[in-house]
Amino acid sequence: MSEVSFKQDDEGLVASILLPELNDNFFSVVYLEGENVDEHLNNTLNFLTSDQSRLNSILSKKIHEYVKRVYYDDNPCYELIKVYVFLDEVNSIGFMYRYHGDIEHGIGIKLTSNKVERIGASEEAFM
Repeated sequence: MSEVSFKQDDEGLVASILLPELNDNFFSVVYLEGENVDEHLNNTLNFLTSDQSRLNSILSKKIHEYVKRVYYDDNPCYELIKVYVFLDEVNSIGFMYRYHGDIEHGIGIKLTSNKVERIGASEEAFM
């Protein structure tokens, strides 16, 4: 992955990145409560970059199942808008999506050890 620059905001360190397997557009990676780029953050960014195709497959499948079950939508339109990296949780990553069938709540997924731990409204991504 090429050099990524971060800026500090109220959530932590934030960078805008492009990972075409996960989203055709730039999205934010937020290192929650992080103040410095460290080994954990770099490892997570490298993981996202190298495994984006596999992650997309896992996440898309779970989103489709969730949206069909909750919203009865067989053809959902959604877009990744944020990825959360947790300061104290090495094996967890949160993914926040804009879902066009429920713009107010969106979809959040927490992935732990490459398995979907939770899926629901957008706040699931950062809890």
